[in-house]
Amino acid sequence: MKGNTKFINEQFKIYKQMIETGIYNNGKDNFINPYMYANIVSMAANLRRYSWAENFAEKFRSKLNSSHRKQCFQFAMVSLNLKRKSLMLLWNIYLK
Repeated sequence: MKGNTKFINEQFKIYKQMIETGIYNNGKDNFINPYMYANIVSMAANLRRYSWAENFAEKFRSKLNSSHRKQCFQFAMVSLNLKRKSLMLLWNIYLK
């Protein structure tokens, strides 16, 4: 990723604190916002924290509303693997 990563680092730290303290949901249910989920994976990948991003995506997959769980997870994994430049993994995601 090109450019200044200071903002991304700060935002990533905030997201990590939200996850660690459990304040990632809206208080009505225990689901994570799908946009936040995808953004967290993308930010971690931008910071080259690929393993962390993949672990987060897997761990919080069940925290996505079931009506869009599969699509959000696949989107996050595609985003991660594009940044990781792992085309074989992208193909495997597509086939699932």
